Amino acid sequence: MKKAFLILFAIVTAFTAKAQSEENTAKSVIMALKHKSFYQLEFILAEPENKKAIETKFNLLLSNASKSGINVEKLAFDFHQSHRIEGTNMLVLLIVYKTEDGTNWDDIILLLDKKSYSIMDIGQPEKTLKKDAASRGKNMKNIAGLIKVFYPNIPIKEDALNAAKNIINIVNTGKPEDLIPFMVYTGSEDPTRKHMSQPLNPKIEKDQKTAKYMFNKLSGLFSGPESIYAEGFKSNPENNTCNFRIVCSSTKNTEYMAFVLLNGKYLLY
Repeated sequence: MKKAFLILFAIVTAFTAKAQSEENTAKSVIMALKHKSFYQLEFILAEPENKKAIETKFNLLLSNASKSGINVEKLAFDFHQSHRIEGTNMLVLLIVYKTEDGTNWDDIILLLDKKSYSIMDIGQPEKTLKKDAASRGKNMKNIAGLIKVFYPNIPIKEDALNAAKNIINIVNTGKPEDLIPFMVYTGSEDPTRKHMSQPLNPKIEKDQKTAKYMFNKLSGLFSGPESIYAEGFKSNPENNTCNFRIVCSSTKNTEYMAFVLLNGKYLLY
């Protein structure tokens, strides 16, 4: 009987995959845990080639529940929260569930495709379904911060725009050499330096010329840092880069900018 139910559930899941939603995905995860069946999730994986890795994490959740005394068959979906990762095709989904004693917990974290709501990854499986009272409720209060669970160094639009404003301020009030600490080395001719891994060097003439070129390129385009805003922000978490177009509300001028996030610092390239 149970096997027949699982087969029926899988058929229904496959049939309704196109109508998936955040809540449906969240409920599907709880149902899969209740039945200890990763099979129920196979139809809503964004990247089937990652099936084995995600299945390993799913099984770790079941192991954690067993060790912490949670009866997964009594799990109940409570609600979900989500945060879209701006500039990407992804969102973070937080599932809040109840255990059989009625206590709710907020430690199931998923990375989803924001168009299909299919599962791309499970975050922090080693901390999930463990009844950790010290961390209970913290994820609900910091849903945006859960992006860092999957991408610790992902560029964020607001921070990247502030970096762009700093560049414009330097161009409007400083000298070309002032840009050097805020630009990244993009060459490959120097064996002692790695492409996109360190700032320009003020002692190297070619780096001085690179900064001067950028300084001249941006000179006179923007009335000031307070006048610019970002359009078309795109973030690439795989290599910690982002790009967007800055627009001046005063002059109406625009310019494309790209940054890499290195050691917490946005460097222009």
